Parts: sequence; C-alpha cells; structure tokens
Amino acid sequence: MLQNHNYPSTGWTLHNLGQVYSSLGKTEQAQEYYKRAFNIRKKVRDRRGVGWTLHNLSELFYNQQQYDLALATLLVAQKIFEEAQSQASMTVQTSIDDLDSKIGDKSFNRLLSKIKPQADQIVEQTLSKKAP
Repeated sequence: MLQNHNYPSTGWTLHNLGQVYSSLGKTEQAQEYYKRAFNIRKKVRDRRGVGWTLHNLSELFYNQQQYDLALATLLVAQKIFEEAQSQASMTVQTSIDDLDSKIGDKSFNRLLSKIKPQADQIVEQTLSKKAP
C-alpha cells in the first residue's frame, strides 16, 4: 500500500489509481483513492491537482445520482481553475452544463442556490472524513 508521504507525485499516483478503479467500475475504491489524493494534494498545495481530483470525483458522484456532491465538487474545481486561469475551467463548465441538462433547469437552479454558498464546506466535510 502507498504511504502518505506529502509529495506531489504521491498525489498523482493516488489520483491515477482512482481513475483505474473508476474505469473498472469499482466506485468505492476509486472514491477512496481520490479522497486520499485530494488530501495530499491539498497539503502540498497542488491546486490544479486538487481541481482535477475534484472533477473526477464529481463524475463518480454524478453516476451515483449524488447531484449535490457532484455540483459542490464541480463548483470548487471551477473556482480553482478560474483562479489559475486554466482552460480546464471550460471542461468543468461542460460537466456543470451536463448536470443541468440531466436534472432540468428548475431542479438545477434550486440545487445551485442551495449548494453554491457552501460548496467549499461540503467538499471539505465529504473529503476530510476518514475511511472506516
């Protein structure tokens, strides 16, 4: 098992393992690796890495119909990429638009008004939890 050294390469490795497990349909394992990647990337101040991990996590939440968590992770990722003036913010916007299309404008706007003011806190609470 990988040790939690606070090095950027460990964050990338954990993120990539999350992608592998996600592609295999092993959602729980993917989420756990993404969570670990998020926490390490945050510690080493790898902002773009945090953004990509959040974007990938949003896909898992979306597929599990956890639209509140999907939107929260997307909003935080979007903010990170906009601050970095990264083109990745357009990728995140596409995912937000997809969520809007999936649940409909009325439901999306209701969800957005509920989630947007507390997106950072939702993400921190969800991803800082220790695994059982």
